[in-house]
Amino acid sequence: MKFPYLLAKKQVGHVLIAFFSFWMLGVMAPASAKPSYDAHVTYEEGLYLLGPGDVLDIKVLHEPDYAQTDVLIRPDGHASFIGIGDLDVNNLTVKDLTNELTRELENTLVNPQVTVSIVHTRPAILYLSGAVVKPGMYQLNTNASTKDLHISGANEEIRTELRLSNVLANAGGVRMNADLSHVQITQTATKRVLDVNLWDLLKQHKADSDLLLQSGDMVYIPALDKMALSDEDYHLLLQSSIGPKVFHVRLLGEVKNPGIYELDGNSPYLNSALSKAGGNIPQSARTVIAIRRFTDENHFTTLFVDPNKYDILLRPNDVVYVPETRLAKSGRVMEQVAKVLSPFQTTAAAAAGSSQVFGFGGWKRRF
Repeated sequence: MKFPYLLAKKQVGHVLIAFFSFWMLGVMAPASAKPSYDAHVTYEEGLYLLGPGDVLDIKVLHEPDYAQTDVLIRPDGHASFIGIGDLDVNNLTVKDLTNELTRELENTLVNPQVTVSIVHTRPAILYLSGAVVKPGMYQLNTNASTKDLHISGANEEIRTELRLSNVLANAGGVRMNADLSHVQITQTATKRVLDVNLWDLLKQHKADSDLLLQSGDMVYIPALDKMALSDEDYHLLLQSSIGPKVFHVRLLGEVKNPGIYELDGNSPYLNSALSKAGGNIPQSARTVIAIRRFTDENHFTTLFVDPNKYDILLRPNDVVYVPETRLAKSGRVMEQVAKVLSPFQTTAAAAAGSSQVFGFGGWKRRF
């Protein structure tokens, strides 16, 4: 009977040793240790990461002595809290900080109930490059109390969240040769590079494609070698918030006021351009119009369109030529078009306010 007794005593000893070890780990754990958080989850859930420049309010239920207003997160990422001291709060969420303050105050208060509020959010700095109308560095001023967000120096107001579509919209939208299937986002907090398909947002309304950005993130939009957008995709892009707001076309020939005209994404049609130019003059052909259009930086194609049957969608830097009636009747339209439009093989795009250039190409008939 001694053997079972000794075994039981030995087991109790092991349990006591294990309990003592865990207790010592708890006692010796550093009080300033941060709660763990997954930056990937933070991005995906759309949570805001605290950083230098943010201003906080702290309240503790039934403990007015611990309440603080206008707590500034300093450039080193630290902030000072009553009864606790300095804490590194950089890249924490509000929930993370609430949990940490609660844990710290448990050393002096019984069951503290802490509330953390963001009074003012810091300006966010984002970097846009690639096939964007206005690439560069953007500083976005936000205010958590009024929910306003705008580009510094601009009057346009957009939604508070730093969504990818909001940022692109405020950069003038993407260029027509943007590869929206492979938008690259470099995240500063996670050090990851994400590949985002914005067509999923435009065509299927997948909200998870409209990623929430954080200050310091870099967005790169690759460019396609050729302008391969179908009319359907092109129209969808123009109607979206990330499409170009306006673009330029040139009108030549038998219209009242030839010149360069600005079309907006809500009315990008041939007849809209003709209306801006004052319409046709009496001797103009009414059933055939030539449109020279680039397919990439070195090639173009020429379309022949009957505007009464097909109100074609115009694209940036299109050159529209309205011939005379006598040319249409004599069958010499193609000859005249080649003569009139040949000077614009290399200069039309630049004259229309773009760096894209016409090159050599073919003829295409569309009625």
